[in-house]
Amino acid sequence: MPDGNTPPTVPPITMGGQGAPGGHFAIASLEELDGLIKKWTELHDEIRASQIAFDEARRALEKPAGDTASAAQVAATEASLNKAAKHNDAMAETARAYLDNMRAARKQYANTEAGNSSAITQSGA
Repeated sequence: MPDGNTPPTVPPITMGGQGAPGGHFAIASLEELDGLIKKWTELHDEIRASQIAFDEARRALEKPAGDTASAAQVAATEASLNKAAKHNDAMAETARAYLDNMRAARKQYANTEAGNSSAITQSGA
């Protein structure tokens, strides 16, 4: 950029979803967390289904002719599909890790809520 036309600096993101500090989400209820788990499960399933499409596309590859250019095109297409499938696997793994973390958080949240409810009931409040 020319001198004097510098873009403003962007501060690092320090807030997570719903205003939680440090890049974390603040979940207000088990129902909200269940909704997130449902959405991430659907996303994970869609990503896994994409893998099937990559596999089918690789199996369908055929050289249109017996020349070198045709063979090179098939090889390039296969390499591209392999990279896409590898990326798809990484996305599925990320979604699965999110799900694992959310399910563990849900279990902890539910146990905490049960303990709190029990304490309130026993106190007579």
